[in-house]
Amino acid sequence: AVEQAAMRAIVLLDERTARSVHLPPSIHAVSNAPHDWLFPRVSVTMHHAGAGTVAAALRAGAPMLAAPIAVDQFFWSRRVEALGVGRVLRRRSFSARAVAEALVETARDRRLRQRAGQIRQALAAEDGASRAVELMRQAINF
Repeated sequence: AVEQAAMRAIVLLDERTARSVHLPPSIHAVSNAPHDWLFPRVSVTMHHAGAGTVAAALRAGAPMLAAPIAVDQFFWSRRVEALGVGRVLRRRSFSARAVAEALVETARDRRLRQRAGQIRQALAAEDGASRAVELMRQAINF
């Protein structure tokens, strides 16, 4: 899919597989990559739509291609769509061609990038720890 899309990719694999898999030059396998460092540097993120990965992509302002496979990932992928920051790739349409097309469309969609940037700015301005303390104090009348 990455080759069909004429893109480059960083793929997260377990350490053993990352060392042994033979990939084309456009795909780099890693066994560890901090999302907070990586996501601001990419044109699109493609991931399983787990809560932590979605949060990291939102904080980075990175448009997303979500490919949920289990549990809460379906909820978070619907949130990605509802927030206007990405697309969801449904399992029934998961093919190299469909992934390639979705990667290109997601990477080129200015509305997704703009909305992802707006969310990033809102999150950066948020002081979550102070707000949490305020709510706890209110709850216990402190």
